[in-house]
Parts: sequence; C-alpha cells; structure tokens
Amino acid sequence: MPDHSVLKPHGTIIVTDPDAGTIVKDCLRCCHCQAVWVVVRGSGKRRGFCTKCMGPTCGSDECMACNPWEKRLERIEAGKPELPQ
Repeated sequence: MPDHSVLKPHGTIIVTDPDAGTIVKDCLRCCHCQAVWVVVRGSGKRRGFCTKCMGPTCGSDECMACNPWEKRLERIEAGKPELPQ
C-alpha cells in the first residue's frame, strides 16, 4: 500500500513504467476552478485553502477570492454573466 501525502486525496494517479516500476501519487482538486495537481511535499508551490468552501485552492490569483465552481455553473446555466475576478 502506498504512503499517502494527504489525509483525504481527491484522486490517485498510478503510473506503471517497465523501467521505473509503479509510481503512485495523490492529487487534489481546486474548489474554485477544478484544476487538479499532484501533491508534492516541499515543492515550494504555494497553494491555498478556502474557509468558506472548506477545500483546497490551486493558488492562482483568480482562485484567491471565493467563487465556488457549483455557483459558477449555476450562473452560466441561468445565462447570467460571470462575476469579475
């Protein structure tokens, strides 16, 4: 069983390479833009956490303000304009 890098990963990537063997990595998904990234401890990449959505954010400037994905989809389906970033 692989060592997990986060307590509750949103997914797992499994890469099987004949030369390197099997590589298993945890990944997370941004609660605002749905971007997915592989969790690498000590990478130096600054991520965030939204306390309103209670989920991780990718760290991009657009995702620093709380704009939940589900609410964005509801606005698009209703024909309403996107909120300014």
